[in-house]
Amino acid sequence: KKDTRELQNFEKSLLKGYREYLNRLEKLVSKLFKKKGDTRMRSKQEISLGELGIKCLCELLIAHPYFNYTKNIVRLITPYLNSNFTVVRQNVYNAFRKTFICDKRGEITLEIVKRINDLVKKKHHAVKPEVISVLSNLRIQDINLDKIKEDEQKEKKLMAKKSRVINLSKKERKVGNNY
Repeated sequence: KKDTRELQNFEKSLLKGYREYLNRLEKLVSKLFKKKGDTRMRSKQEISLGELGIKCLCELLIAHPYFNYTKNIVRLITPYLNSNFTVVRQNVYNAFRKTFICDKRGEITLEIVKRINDLVKKKHHAVKPEVISVLSNLRIQDINLDKIKEDEQKEKKLMAKKSRVINLSKKERKVGNNY
């Protein structure tokens, strides 16, 4: 019990520190985007800190793609795939490319693709080439749409039959089992 409690406390403090670190990175990175009505020029120091923040987030995504806050990292860095800063775009592009290659489960890849889709829709398809070209790194296998439709139809028929059997009376089920 004592060891378990110590482990839980350690994990809790680790997650808390990780979350604080991500919040600080988010503040650094947010300086790269101008907010509406903000006319002041960003200093070179702010820009370089923002680039460093993006680089850190991208490395976290690559190093630990299934850690607790991965979806938050994806949500945060996806808009920077359309950034005006080439270094930032390249960092995000490379992180996504490596994630697509290394992602065995496909969960993070799916999340990234959803976020890219949302970005393209939000920008009314006026995005930088990296936004679209990163999708060419997806590991898509041959897809047989006819087979997928057949499988779905079989699944529906099976579910319909199961629901019918559940609704039958005891006597009707006995009669059905004799065949």
